[in-house]
Amino acid sequence: MRAVFEMQSSRRLMKFACPQNRIWVWAIVALYMLLLSNLTLTPDPLWFMGSWGDEAEHAVDSTFADYLQHGLAYLLLAVLLVWGTSTTSRPSAATCSLFALTHAMGTEWLQGFIPQRTCDWTDAMANVLGVGVGWFAATLTIRRTLVVEPNRLEPDDNLNQL
Repeated sequence: MRAVFEMQSSRRLMKFACPQNRIWVWAIVALYMLLLSNLTLTPDPLWFMGSWGDEAEHAVDSTFADYLQHGLAYLLLAVLLVWGTSTTSRPSAATCSLFALTHAMGTEWLQGFIPQRTCDWTDAMANVLGVGVGWFAATLTIRRTLVVEPNRLEPDDNLNQL
């Protein structure tokens, strides 16, 4: 039963990740990058929550939950970038991961210049750890199930031999 579910999930992923849908995949990646940049570079990212947002932000600041938020946000970015690279032969997943690492470190550094924000290197390390874990996990799952050639997408026959 599990093998059938995994095969159906893999087929759904391959259907959505096919070359004619790569514009949608990269649109999702771009929208998430914009959202993440907005949340990390605005002076008050939780403004829509009013005073409760400020209280929540101060309660979570420099706790495990804060680092978990940073790590998960960049883990999702890395997964989306690897998913995007699975729809085409260029850019490579490693190039996109370097881009995600640059974004993670750069936005944290830029926060030092924004009022009401601070540059915290522990947050930057949580961002980097999230990118690394996300890239590793996505590479093991997404990239192993798909073999991408220009304008063609086929299942990897080597996986059937396992």
